[in-house]
Amino acid sequence: MHAKFHEWFRDYVAYTDDADDITLEIKWLAERPNNDVVKRFEEYNIHGFKFRTVNKDEGLKTQNSGVVMSAITTSVSRGRNPISVSCDNTYYSKVIDIIEFDYFGKLRVILFKCIWVDTTLNKGIKVDEFGITSVRFSELIHTGALELDEPFILATDARMVYYVDDLVDEGWCSLCHMKPRDSYDMGDLNEKDPNESLVEDIPFCEQQIENLKEFPLVRDDINDLESNEMHVAVDSHNVCEDEIGIDDL
Repeated sequence: MHAKFHEWFRDYVAYTDDADDITLEIKWLAERPNNDVVKRFEEYNIHGFKFRTVNKDEGLKTQNSGVVMSAITTSVSRGRNPISVSCDNTYYSKVIDIIEFDYFGKLRVILFKCIWVDTTLNKGIKVDEFGITSVRFSELIHTGALELDEPFILATDARMVYYVDDLVDEGWCSLCHMKPRDSYDMGDLNEKDPNESLVEDIPFCEQQIENLKEFPLVRDDINDLESNEMHVAVDSHNVCEDEIGIDDL
């Protein structure tokens, strides 16, 4: 079924009676990518994370190849009355390749090829009494050539984790979830102190300039300055980066 899905998908989009309800993105996907335009990267920026492949990470002081992904998995029990059960599972991996497919200039799809840790408890993953999760990369899944052995995920589904070798339990490494760049924990903004005075509806840069009016200068003599005007430059950053960015090749 999986091997023939692309053929069924293309025919369904081309001959369906509900063509008006199909978006342009779906139509472009059905046409299959341009095999003559395939790019490969060692680094890729998305969702405020800068991912790197394992080979690119080698020898560096920082680690950007760790990936965590949540997926809803459905399992069906065997028996006379099978029961379907869905649960949200978390998978941990490392990026080994980054590939971009081009749909004739209309659409780009970025895939991460990863090595995935076995999610069997106490085999490839464990949680200690303090709630710290550890994984073991000697126990992997999806390493074969079967249809179910799918090592690729969409880059949009990836989040970053950092793996730290366990010095006590050899072969295991503890993981730490990373926050996106320029993303900060602001707490619950809905809970405000009624006695707290807040400056509202004033742009951040204007608040800064307004505050500087009451800020005393350290030097009283400013005649040697080129200008008596004080220029304030305030960098503007988004709280969370959502756009995809590609590093220079």
